Amino acid sequence: MENVVLLKDILKDNQYPEAGVLLFKIAKEAIDNGETLILNMSEVESVPTVFMNTSFGELIASYGAEKIKKVFLFKSITKAQIQRIRKYFADYENIVMKKERCSHGNT
Repeated sequence: MENVVLLKDILKDNQYPEAGVLLFKIAKEAIDNGETLILNMSEVESVPTVFMNTSFGELIASYGAEKIKKVFLFKSITKAQIQRIRKYFADYENIVMKKERCSHGNT
């Protein structure tokens, strides 16, 4: 089953960190139910890092990047937004992998 989320509605009355937490909760429920989440980016100007930290970042920490990539589909997304989200995922994975390598090397 697919759920459609209008990101502009989540962002409308919330600060970016709180909006990210809301998206996290919606996505967590979808993941737990084996569903796909369609994130409609219509009328969204930007996707700040502080929003991605509390949404995508927390989801990656909980479920892993590969699982999260399979859960989300994007609609009405700009090329710049695609690049920004892809970079966030890549940067997050690189940082986590570096931390894990360092912590394994120090044991």
